[in-house]
Amino acid sequence: MERLNAGRKSRHTSKVAEMPFIVSRDLEKADAATRKLIRSHVMQGKKKRARPRKSMQVQAVVIQPIPKAESEATLAEEMRHRYTTSMPRRVGSDLSFIDFADDIELSMLLNMMKIADVALGIIFPLNVVGIRVDQEKRLYPIQGDAAALHISVYAVEDFMNKVLRYNRDSSYNAMIHYHKGLRILQERLLGDDEEAKIADSTLGAILKLASAAQFCGDIQTAVQHMRGVYRIIDIRGGLKVFDGTEIQFETCRYDLSIALLNGLKPFFFTSEESFIPYPEELLVSDDENISSQEHTSFICHVHNDLAVAWRVLRRFCSLANLGVQTRRRMRPRLILDTMNSVMYRLLHMEFAAESIDESIRFGLLAFSHHVFLQWHDIRPVDSYFSHTYRTRILQSDSFKRLPPHLSLWFLKIAAISIFDVSVEMWLEDALREYIEKTGLRKWKDVQEVMSSVMWVAVLDEQPVRRIFNLIRPTRPKG
Repeated sequence: MERLNAGRKSRHTSKVAEMPFIVSRDLEKADAATRKLIRSHVMQGKKKRARPRKSMQVQAVVIQPIPKAESEATLAEEMRHRYTTSMPRRVGSDLSFIDFADDIELSMLLNMMKIADVALGIIFPLNVVGIRVDQEKRLYPIQGDAAALHISVYAVEDFMNKVLRYNRDSSYNAMIHYHKGLRILQERLLGDDEEAKIADSTLGAILKLASAAQFCGDIQTAVQHMRGVYRIIDIRGGLKVFDGTEIQFETCRYDLSIALLNGLKPFFFTSEESFIPYPEELLVSDDENISSQEHTSFICHVHNDLAVAWRVLRRFCSLANLGVQTRRRMRPRLILDTMNSVMYRLLHMEFAAESIDESIRFGLLAFSHHVFLQWHDIRPVDSYFSHTYRTRILQSDSFKRLPPHLSLWFLKIAAISIFDVSVEMWLEDALREYIEKTGLRKWKDVQEVMSSVMWVAVLDEQPVRRIFNLIRPTRPKG
């Protein structure tokens, strides 16, 4: 046996005390003095008042059964609860033994840990049906990168300030970290360390900047950041290098969102040859007789590429709903491949402006945006896509030629993904008109129509029901 002494700072004083360690090198029993020393330290630990275990640990994020559909108020309340509850004095090994690349306020690091899971539920609501990522692991890729660390703190603080506190402007603390991170990032990109320029942490930092810029409505800056992301990924060999990773998922989400909402061409998957194939499990479908169903019989009359995209997306929704019912989560890879295979194809399809095909393409894009890209109930502010969608509903003859139940579905999707019914009177009037046309009087009838076309119940049931209650037809007296 051998005793080693190591200096360590006390938690309560600045005095440096000697901490004995016991190292066993063989199977012999320790001598009497060593056994006495061990017993004394054990008794010291027992004499101390034990802290509740809950205050010493961060709640782990594990794979759990899928909960029932949550209302928007539930998420908001959970967010406020996590943010305003008192901080634990110690957060276990997650922060205590991490050597961060730069000095960051402990409160901000704790904020990152506390709201990570709830924030992900807002940024990517479909996560509720997918296998969750261990949020504690998200700190480790950025801990040794000062630029990524500061930009991550900025992103979290800005998210809380705008989503939680409803402030339009970024907070002072957030901007301090923004400028620090941006300065370090610029110095890196102008420096001589070629590996650091294209590292995963550098990519992640620029992706966060692109997301923040788009969220603030600064599209030009968002596009510039995505151009930088594209160059780095191209240098590293293309998206296939990141196949199935979180970097690929976030890159495609931001690329699709910026392109769709602003009428721009995406940076990735720019030709038919580059499209990834549809997931096989979505092509081999049990509902091949979809064209015989009352509300979707039109599908056999549209362009074949559009019909395939429709069936794949509808099959995906069916599996998502089945997963909720059976409490089984979907593979993240299936979510990623469905998003990429469907949305990039839809963006590249071209049809005559007044054709039914073009109206259906817009409807599928709006629904795909809602499922894969939309941040909970946050709608795009006066975007190119919202303006075009409004024009197509109000002025296009092709929309009026769609079956009434399908037109109602298009309007409902617009109401939960693009527009706010409470301020868009034209949409409220259109919804009321088509509810009257279809003769839907009960919520159960609306459910049947929405599910017969396509929807993800855990995402759509609460907002669609709220809208229906808002414009429910007046019941005749007597």
